[in-house]
Amino acid sequence: MICKNNFSNFALVQFNFECMRSLIQLLLTIVILLFICNEEGHSCGRDLFKIEQNDTFNLPNPEISMDSLLQTLSAIIYLKPDTTRQMATKALDIATKNQMTEWEIILLNLIGVTYSVQSNYYKALEYFHLALNSSLRSNFPERTGDTYNNIGSINLYLRENKDAIENYLEAVKYYELAGKTNKVAIAHGNIGALCNELNNTEKSLFHLRKSMEVFLKTNDSIRLCETFYQIGIAYLKNNKQDSAMYYVDNSISIAKKMQNLYNLSVSYKLKADIYMSLDRIEESIEFYNKSKIIGEKIQNNSLIGNAYIGLANTYLKHNYYSKSLTNANLALSIIDTSIDVKERLDVYILLSKIYEELGEYDKSLKYNKLAYKIDKEIYDQAKLHQIYNMEIMQLSKYKEIHRRDIERQTLVLSRRNFIILFLIILSLSIILIAVLTYYFYINKIKQNQKIRMNEALIRYTKEKSKAALEAELQERKRLGIELHDGVGPLLSLIRMNITALLTKKHFSDERKSNILLNTLDTTNEVLKELKQISHNMAPVILIEKGFEAAIKTLVSKLNETNNFSVYLEIFNLNYIMEPYFEHALYRSTLEIINNIIWHANATEINIQIIQNNEDLTIMIEDNGVGFDTKQLENAKGLGLKNTISRIENLNGQFFLDTKKGKGTIVTMIIPIKQNKK
Repeated sequence: MICKNNFSNFALVQFNFECMRSLIQLLLTIVILLFICNEEGHSCGRDLFKIEQNDTFNLPNPEISMDSLLQTLSAIIYLKPDTTRQMATKALDIATKNQMTEWEIILLNLIGVTYSVQSNYYKALEYFHLALNSSLRSNFPERTGDTYNNIGSINLYLRENKDAIENYLEAVKYYELAGKTNKVAIAHGNIGALCNELNNTEKSLFHLRKSMEVFLKTNDSIRLCETFYQIGIAYLKNNKQDSAMYYVDNSISIAKKMQNLYNLSVSYKLKADIYMSLDRIEESIEFYNKSKIIGEKIQNNSLIGNAYIGLANTYLKHNYYSKSLTNANLALSIIDTSIDVKERLDVYILLSKIYEELGEYDKSLKYNKLAYKIDKEIYDQAKLHQIYNMEIMQLSKYKEIHRRDIERQTLVLSRRNFIILFLIILSLSIILIAVLTYYFYINKIKQNQKIRMNEALIRYTKEKSKAALEAELQERKRLGIELHDGVGPLLSLIRMNITALLTKKHFSDERKSNILLNTLDTTNEVLKELKQISHNMAPVILIEKGFEAAIKTLVSKLNETNNFSVYLEIFNLNYIMEPYFEHALYRSTLEIINNIIWHANATEINIQIIQNNEDLTIMIEDNGVGFDTKQLENAKGLGLKNTISRIENLNGQFFLDTKKGKGTIVTMIIPIKQNKK
């Protein structure tokens, strides 16, 4: 699961060794690169033994760094985990021999990851615990966070949820101590995945959105791919298939672009799960097969087995028992060759259900017993894992005691430093007298800067006033049209009624009363029309503070009514908008929300505004009654049609996803210029 990609954390290190250590690093790099050549069948692999026998050799390229070594290993870890492990083991021997402690931790973690890729999770834990012991003793907070994160991910996969959350929280603590914001976000993403396993989708989305916000800012495509995948799982568990499909499609798009075959395979499987929940069997089978093909390509039995399990469940759900049994047996044949007892448990339970449906109760009982045996095996292995955790807790306790001793020593040193600081301040006071001679010169520079700032402020104010005036003129034109078309005819009718009363003296009292009542009704219609026009006008805050502030104000006012729960999420909105652009987006958003208020019978509205380098996306989702899109073609109202036209005039795209009883999702994607605040 998450641990499969934590190797990317290891490539974010920078060292400051002495000159001799630098030479050792270069030696290690050349050894590993030569070993890679040997694995690919090149003759240069023979030089490896020469280097091991002769400790000195000529460096072909002094610019080679240990980071390049890690990048090389990361490129082959999922395709050739055995090869990666052999190379990392040789590197670990050299690092241990030369007391390169931080490299020992990184390589131990790397070896653990190679085992986890092959689903040998308990072997992976052995290496992760060795890495943790070393990192805690050596005081490397970032490496300690990496290792806790890896252990938590293994716990998550083995369904040791309590241990998983404890290790993830420890990872967050050490990442924050090391000042690694991006890795804190990774840990939040892992906690979100754990909450998905526990079906706590509300907390899952909370942690995943915190991760997504950081990854969007840092343009971390790999992490965004994983985060979109987990968000898709959360929405699927909430039976929001449309939203789940939106995020899994984003995950697939990134995985294809990055050529990340592992994430592409699991994303295809999630898409198949979504189709299965919608009873769309053909699409479900198609994407399970796509996931399986990629699993075969990278030789990952876990991916292949899970694809077969998905196919078997799909056929079982639609009563195709023969096909379901065939795929379940294929899954068993794949998974039996691995050490992943959890997946074997899933297959045994599935086979038991299939044979029960076929009426073959002896075989059903047989696999039920095997499932029980596997479950007991998992329990026994979990007890062994608890022993590891007890050792870690004891080591952490000793580490905390050591940390407090260091704090006490630091306090003593700080008192001593205070005296030294006092003497320094006294000396600086003397120097300050000399500095005062520069005061007038510095003051003159500041005055010139202030003048330039005032001139810039005046120019900015003029430009802002011009933009506001242009927006006001456009709004007056629109208001004039609405008054002419809406209020004008009603006022004309009032005038006709009053004229009739004044000129037709022979009207009876009853007729005059009816005319007056009609006039009163028409007057009320005028007031209603004026109120509607006033309400639809862009607020002043849109002109003064921009689109983002106007939307936040609109959401705040909607929440004050207590008729709706409105949620707003804005990511990376830093585009400088022209007034017409802001006005068009605001009016479009307002029109969609008005439609929800008057027609959807909804209680919850979710608004997401996301900007990247190419476009601005506004997605508005409600839990209302939905409608048939064919009704839009025959609708007499122009509001939604005007909104679509307005977005198309901005060269944007308008998407509508709805059907009766399923709510509505409106997505507007508008291209933007490469112009940032």
